[in-house]
Amino acid sequence: MIPSQSLEEIVSATMGALDYIRDNNQYHGNFSWKTTFYHLVNGNVIVKLANFERKNSNDLLQCQVEDVTSLGASLEALSQHLKDNYPNVKNYTYCLIDDLARKLKSVTKDSIGTVKRDLQDHEFFWDEKRTKIFFAYEVPGIWNDTAIQNRFRLSPSMPTLPWTAAWASDPLMVEMERYRSNNGLGDYDGESLADFFRFISGMYTHENELRKTLKNEKLSIDAEVRKKYPSLCHDLNAAIRGDA
Repeated sequence: MIPSQSLEEIVSATMGALDYIRDNNQYHGNFSWKTTFYHLVNGNVIVKLANFERKNSNDLLQCQVEDVTSLGASLEALSQHLKDNYPNVKNYTYCLIDDLARKLKSVTKDSIGTVKRDLQDHEFFWDEKRTKIFFAYEVPGIWNDTAIQNRFRLSPSMPTLPWTAAWASDPLMVEMERYRSNNGLGDYDGESLADFFRFISGMYTHENELRKTLKNEKLSIDAEVRKKYPSLCHDLNAAIRGDA
């Protein structure tokens, strides 16, 4: 899945650097990956922007907008480079970088002042902890929301029904069904999106118990879910927001 943790950190630090420049009433004027340098300090990514250029324009705000849209264009070019060189990788693998690139490219004078705040919780930047918070704590509130379900049905992450077929012999399904049985709950309904959300949410919630039961301390529910539904967090969050 794109992005990697390193790319997330580089892009986040770059957005922070451009925002710092804007806060100081300046602009870069020549942003690209070729003018961006980074290194690690105590495990943290430090970005240095280089080769600033002065444009033939007195419109400071527009120059600042172009810095941000240039970052979006650079991400778009990176995504296209990966697609061209790895043609067997399905396009939805790039949904997070493509969506962030699109939103950065659409920044205007009216939105430039809040772009960092608006996009700092974009799914592109979600680590495993943030994804777990989403599925374990935020998703339970929308299980039975018909409008959200209908929007989600149109997304690439909509599972083939019955969705339980994809998990039929998976030890995770076996343990989650056992949990439901022990707590007086029925089997998951493979035709129900609400139960699909319950299943995914439940695995994130009970990750530590599943590690012990399956005797696999390295088990990552996030990794297991992404294998089957690479863009699930993005598509479901978009459906919740009403974007889908």
